[in-house]
Amino acid sequence: MAKTQDENPKVEGTEIVPYENSEYAKSNFLIGSKYKSSLLEMKLTSIALTKMQRMEFTEDTGSGDLICSMRASELRHLLPNGNDGSFYQQLEPVAKMMTSRTVGWSDPERHEFDYVTVITRASYKDGIFTVKFNSDLKKYLKNLHQQYTILQLPTMLNFKSAYSFRLYEVLSSKCYYPKGKERDDDLFKVSFSLSELKLEMGVVNANLDSVQRVLRGTETPDYDKAVERSPEKQFNRWSDFRNRVIDVACKEINETSDMQVEYETVKQGRGGRVVGLNFLVQKNKSIHKKELVLKDGGIPENAAAPRELTEDDKMEFYFEVRSLVGSKLPVKDIRAISEAADYDIDRVKNAVAVMNENSSEIKNMSGWLITAIRENYSPATKKAPAKKKTKAKADFEQRDYDYSEIEKILLRQQ
Repeated sequence: MAKTQDENPKVEGTEIVPYENSEYAKSNFLIGSKYKSSLLEMKLTSIALTKMQRMEFTEDTGSGDLICSMRASELRHLLPNGNDGSFYQQLEPVAKMMTSRTVGWSDPERHEFDYVTVITRASYKDGIFTVKFNSDLKKYLKNLHQQYTILQLPTMLNFKSAYSFRLYEVLSSKCYYPKGKERDDDLFKVSFSLSELKLEMGVVNANLDSVQRVLRGTETPDYDKAVERSPEKQFNRWSDFRNRVIDVACKEINETSDMQVEYETVKQGRGGRVVGLNFLVQKNKSIHKKELVLKDGGIPENAAAPRELTEDDKMEFYFEVRSLVGSKLPVKDIRAISEAADYDIDRVKNAVAVMNENSSEIKNMSGWLITAIRENYSPATKKAPAKKKTKAKADFEQRDYDYSEIEKILLRQQ
């Protein structure tokens, strides 16, 4: 007969998992399973894996599921911040999410697939939170011998952002050298397409039916199409995704962990649309104590050189700038604004947003926008002093361009 929660002999004698010097192994298969999860759910899973690998679990003699119990007092010790109030109220929605999480694989050529629930049961009673891990996943949960990543429990529990937790976990799983290629600098380059990264970090929920219909049944998933099919449009713009997800995660990882992370964007197409990211990762930074070696502009030395924009790319960018600033500006002004922004549309959008806040005070739109772009004005930044505005205007009017062909094309769009 299977042991019930109240019969679990480990509950009464359960020791609080030491906060310091605790680590756990997590299968790269589980890390690579794309999902959307709350920070509390990910931390609870980390604690459970640590306890299981310390042999603090029981096994259901009927199903073979691995049972791990955690006292509320233990969780309060491990999760001291942001978990005030009733644990029951906090754990109930998390339990629902944990028991709906699935992982699996598919082979479209052989017409086979296999998907299983990771946690088959999550319950809370008498101040004890208990989870049951699917017996089919034993080889991915304990006694791991290959394809796994060692994570430090204190590091994972210190993260305050779910995006930091997830990015650190994913990057850690990919930062290793094959046998025979060991190096002593612990420097790695990890690349993602933008859509894949959104799925990896849970910005787009990979478990939604509309997304799964794209991801399943194919050997090479179309991540762009999967993200496009998702009804979730949070951080859909690159600037929002960068500012509120990537930059937040990298900043926290750099400040609180043993990893140092920098990144560069990968652009393509007309207008230099961001389609991917290259991360330069240094592990064990406290040991190596090296600064990441970057070229001018913050691009890693071993990163691929950005692709040169074609004339067609630039033309499309001019059209987009024109739609932002209006049709009153001549073509040469649009070209000059584009060059000042280094063909980064987000810089133009930011300058236009600041301009709109100060529109009644601006007499020379082109000169003002160029100054705003060059000096990185923000909505909180006051307009430039009169001398700077005059200088920007002078610099701008001295430009001498031949845009007859470009102007003809733009005029046809009116």
